Amino acid sequence: MKALLRIFTVTGLMILSVNFFSCSDDLVSPKNTVSGKIYSSTKAALSNLQVTIQNKTTTTASDGSYSLNDIVFPYDALITDASGQYKTLHRNLNVPNADLIMSYIDRSSLANLEITLPDSIFNTDLAIILIFSDGKNISNYKYVDRFTLPSVISMGLGYAELPYTGKLYLLTYKLDNQSRIISYENFGVSEDIVIAPGGNLNYTFTSGQISFNPGELDVPVNINLSGNTNFSFCQHYIGFSKEKIYNGQFISMQTFEDQIVVKIPDGLPVQSYNYLNCYSNQITGNSTEQFLLEPGGQNNFTVTDNPLLMTPPHEAVVTDTTKFTFTYGDGEGIYNLFFYETGYFTSVFQSSASLEYKDIKDLVQNTGSSGRIHWFVIKYGKITSIDNFTKEFFGSQEYFKTDSDVRIFNFK
Repeated sequence: MKALLRIFTVTGLMILSVNFFSCSDDLVSPKNTVSGKIYSSTKAALSNLQVTIQNKTTTTASDGSYSLNDIVFPYDALITDASGQYKTLHRNLNVPNADLIMSYIDRSSLANLEITLPDSIFNTDLAIILIFSDGKNISNYKYVDRFTLPSVISMGLGYAELPYTGKLYLLTYKLDNQSRIISYENFGVSEDIVIAPGGNLNYTFTSGQISFNPGELDVPVNINLSGNTNFSFCQHYIGFSKEKIYNGQFISMQTFEDQIVVKIPDGLPVQSYNYLNCYSNQITGNSTEQFLLEPGGQNNFTVTDNPLLMTPPHEAVVTDTTKFTFTYGDGEGIYNLFFYETGYFTSVFQSSASLEYKDIKDLVQNTGSSGRIHWFVIKYGKITSIDNFTKEFFGSQEYFKTDSDVRIFNFK
């Protein structure tokens, strides 16, 4: 009887052990569905891209959406175009809903606006800024010099895979001999304009559309410096979306190097937002911080430490165990590493400030490679984790971005 009890007891313990470790494994490694959308840096949805997570692959739909089942956290997500030449890797994610960015992609569907303005608006007293904005993520800028009299102004709108709708805004202003704004003179806004990929669209402003005369408001700004910041200057921009400015050639409306009082337009008939981009630099790179100006607010801004790219040195020969390390500014942020040679471009997003070459070797070494790879790093600040990056990159009103210099490494 005692022998039977011992057998039952041992058997019971074995069953409990199996159940315990089985449950423990389930708790440690649950399988999840990961889904979201793939976007360009201007939040254009990207179709027909491959998304690979843990040896499972799918192709994005026409709206950029994807979904993969049975994923164990944490995971890496690799996005690849059909040619295999453009790749973006997001490392160490822990979220089921992940909207991801494809850093670079070879597309030819560029749109263009041809804009005609009344002759009366052109004189040597007025500078003109034209802004096309979808009110969300796209803000394209075109500056018209006050000493130039173009009959038609061409405004490239960059890449768009799907048609998108926006408005064209016009603002004129008088400048002093230091290119600082004295007064605003004209403002106008178009009706909705639908931009089709790869197309040219003509638009004509009438005198009546741009007859509104804005007022002016002075906004004092205090710039503080942190650490070893080598502060250079700030530039003022105006936008019509409360999200970050992403696309287009930025032509500053006014530039400041020391004491800053920003003259912004007052009384516009539409909602507008004023931004201050502040720049610092050093031998190894430069940084940009964008701040949202609040009329009547304190507007005390701190310019973050500028970038430092540490290892490997320029022209180093790397092996699998070579460590790439980099630091950028104060506090937490997301590092975006770029590796490229002719015809190939690989981008990596991660929260860690280092990686070993073996972590990205298979992505950056391509068939027929010359053995020389260019690389540089960008840090996006005021985002605390790679998981938050999937939610906050497009929504943040302010941002900090540093760009390193470009280096070359060699592999055998």
